[in-house]
Amino acid sequence: KLYQNLDALPRAFLVPLDRVTEVTQETTDREILERMQAPDFDPATEAILVGDAEHIANIAAAIEAKSPPSEEEEGGRVQIRRYTAEQIEIEVNSQEPAILLLTDAWYPGWQALANGRPVPIYRADLLFRAVPVGPGVQHITLTFRPLSLLVGLELSGVAVIGLLLTLLSATRSNSSQILWDAD
Repeated sequence: KLYQNLDALPRAFLVPLDRVTEVTQETTDREILERMQAPDFDPATEAILVGDAEHIANIAAAIEAKSPPSEEEEGGRVQIRRYTAEQIEIEVNSQEPAILLLTDAWYPGWQALANGRPVPIYRADLLFRAVPVGPGVQHITLTFRPLSLLVGLELSGVAVIGLLLTLLSATRSNSSQILWDAD
């Protein structure tokens, strides 16, 4: 038999700004969990965002500043266009500024673009990802680029350059020694 959980949250959905609770990183996970366990908390229509105090101070301003204007349409629709391990593309249509909540695990290293412009990614409801979106149709792209990978690539590049310089130096040293011995 195959069972379906009818109460499961969708993979991505919109949460209106007036249903978003903002907390700083100093807020403990226990405090957030207590709020989420309250009888009046509805995870399908609410979100608790965790972020730096300066980022969380005004999400509506962040949406206006980061999201370019886009074509207005009716509704509040979220459609996943492409989903891979390292990149997610989502088409969002919202009548008002909102939070796009992805029920995938939050992890450092993800970057987000709204219509080609960088936007912040917040940790939501302890373990999910959230991206502010403006009104209208927006194309959201999330890409996984962990800092550890970038640092590893840079160190590898430095090591290759060092190896090439060492080989070049050894080659020059050997050829000058051969010329010296010929005399």
